[in-house]
Formats: sequence, C-alpha cells, structure tokens
Amino acid sequence: MMFAAVQSFDYTPKPGLVLQGHLSEVKSTEVILPLEGRVLALRRGSEPPVVVVALDLIGVTLEFTDHIRDEARKRCGSPQLQLLIATSHTHAAPAMLPMLSLIPDADFVGMVESRLLDAIVRGVKTCNEPVRFATGASETYFHTNRRPIPGTVGMSGNRAGVFDPRARALRLDRMDGSTLATLFYFSCHPTSIAGSTGKISSDYPGAARQVIEAKTGAPALFLPGCFANIRPNYVQGEGFRNATEPELMHSGELLAGAVGRATLGQSAREIDRLSSHSAELKLEYSPTDPDEKWNELQKSLPKFVLPIYQRWHDRVKGQLQADGGYAPLVSRMQAVAIGPVLLVTVPGEPVQEIGFAIERAAEQRGIHDVWALGYCNDMPGYLVTQRHKAEGGYEPNAYPYFEKPAPYADEENAIQRTAEKLLDLYTKT
Repeated sequence: MMFAAVQSFDYTPKPGLVLQGHLSEVKSTEVILPLEGRVLALRRGSEPPVVVVALDLIGVTLEFTDHIRDEARKRCGSPQLQLLIATSHTHAAPAMLPMLSLIPDADFVGMVESRLLDAIVRGVKTCNEPVRFATGASETYFHTNRRPIPGTVGMSGNRAGVFDPRARALRLDRMDGSTLATLFYFSCHPTSIAGSTGKISSDYPGAARQVIEAKTGAPALFLPGCFANIRPNYVQGEGFRNATEPELMHSGELLAGAVGRATLGQSAREIDRLSSHSAELKLEYSPTDPDEKWNELQKSLPKFVLPIYQRWHDRVKGQLQADGGYAPLVSRMQAVAIGPVLLVTVPGEPVQEIGFAIERAAEQRGIHDVWALGYCNDMPGYLVTQRHKAEGGYEPNAYPYFEKPAPYADEENAIQRTAEKLLDLYTKT
C-alpha cells in the first residue's frame, strides 16, 4: 500500500529585491501572487520515502538540491530518502541563481531553505495516509511556440511551431474518497508578466493552484514541462507583451479548469508503485571563440548590460587560456514512479521537442504515462536540438546569460541516452 502526506509553506519576500528572469535592475514594488512551496512525501510500506517538491522559483542549483537532500536525510533519520525538486521557473521571484552578477539574497535563500526543510521533515514524519490514484489529461490553449518564424529573427508567436496543449493531472485520494493532493503538469514559460515590472508573482501556475486548491480543498503541486521555447500567447506586433493582471488570472483559471476535467469521473485505484532512479548527465561544450561572441553581443545588447557580459568574456577567455579547453558540465536526470505515472526529469531549460522525444522512447518500451519535466534539480541553461542550433535564435545563443563558457555540443542526444537508461532501469524494477 502507498502512504502519503502533503505540506504547504509560503516564502513571499517583502518587495525590494530585484527579480530574476529578465535583464533588469528594477527592484520589486508589489506582490501579485504569493510565492509558495508544496511538499509531497510518499512511502510504500517500510521502504525509504520519496519526496517531491514544487517551488515558485526560476530554478535551483544542483548544489542546493544535494544540500537539501542530505540535510533532509539527517533530520528525518532516513539515509535513503529520495528527493525531486521541481521549480515553476517563474520570472517574477528573487534570484536563486548566481547569473551575470545577480547575486542571490542570502536572507531570501535562507528563508526558502529553512521553510522547505521544515516542510519535508513534517511531511516525512506524517506520511501515514493510505492513498489511491486517478490520472488523466485535458487541453487548454493560452500558449504558443516562441521560436522565430522562418525568415524572421526575434521571438514571435509561432502557432505553427511545436507546443503541447495537454494539462495532465495525478489526483491522490484518501480511502474515504476525499482529495489529499493534486499533481498537475503544463508546458509553458511562466512569463505572463515580466519580473522587470517589479511585480512579485508565481505567474499562471500560482493562479491555477489557487483555483484547484479552492475546488478540491487540498494542496496542488505544479510540475513543469519542457517549455524552453514555449510562452503565453500575449502577442503585440511581431513580438510579445505583458499580460494584464486579469489576463494572468484568466490563464490560471483556464489551466485549473483543464486540470479539473482531466480526472473528472475517474475512479481512483490502489497502485503501490513507487521508485526513484538517478543517472549522471554529462554535457560537453562546443569549441567557441569568446572574442567572436563578445563582438556579436556588443552589437545586439543594451549598453547597460555590456559591462556584465564583458566580465563574462574576460573570465571565459582567461579560463580558456589557462586550461586549454572546458571541462564538461555534469548534472543529473531522474525517473520517479508515483503510482501510474513516471516522472522523467531534465535539469535546466529543455525545449518541447526534447520532452516529446523522451515520451516516444517511453512508448517504445510500453510505458504509457510519462511526464517529461524540465527545470528540476539543477539549472545548466537552455537545452536545445541540433536543428535549433542550425536555425539560430535566442535559446541556442543564450549560454552567456547562464555564465556558461560555450554552447553545449550535443545535449539533445546526451539527454536522450540518459533518459533511455532511466527508462530501462524503470522497466527492470
């Protein structure tokens, strides 16, 4: 039998911090939607717990994830506890990543860490509620591919491009039929209103969560898809605009409605499948001339950010001269089975095509309910396909923003190989 517990906590800061997600020096001035965390602790019999965390943050580092896991193991007295941290990737929360001279505020990071660990401990210690599962999918359409339409350069609403309209849900029910928690999945950048406006917000995932929780009376956890090239469809001219606050709330209502329809009428079943597997993801860098990239950036970036990028150039050039090359980046992918659903996580910002490729590999193995998640456990930057690199555009060329020395050489195939390894591990357990 499967047992579960769920915990909620708030870590909304007072306005005043700069928000991470857009190049900006604007300090936040107000709160639209609170920043919150949800923790789902799961246990099968006497086996070690598996903990799924959903946070309203742009991302976390692998060091942060490993620290939280190790500290949780100590506090819970469970050396084999497994942890997955999913971040919504809202662009309207304070910095958690040291990127382009934006240093995370120690007090804010400390608050997130403290409240998260407390919630994990409470969840693990109260993980005694037997649960059953219902799963399903519906659709909603307030988002679009943002990759350049052929013949253009900048981001634009490209409805002919790949995107995923599915709103997927996994409902955990108590034995009396009441809802204990809802996991919900959608694949769209939470960039309805830019953080550079100074408005703290959990964006459409937070708006949807409020509606879902009001209807079910139970906590809801947002799990992000592979949406590096997908965003809300607020188009203006050849580009995008900020949503109004009513439009933002409406997007949340649309998603919440689709999540409700996903499991409407679905009978919950007892399924005791629970497992977690991890695998190393090694990303090699392409040979790249930092001087050439710096010359390109000087022609395209606003003057106020050029000193930041010049420091990137100088650091990378010094590293290249000292070491003669770049050591590969080592991160992690994870496969977490929760009842009828298998979550396969990718760190950083994978494009939608990578998520679909993981699902196809799962189907070939007879695994039919796989959620390919991005923005989990680490933030190594954009992860794109070889086709995107040939096409150009923002995502394949944004590596300096993440303070990476060069583009990755072939992350598409590295991710696919690692995903297939995890899928094979899952089928054997």
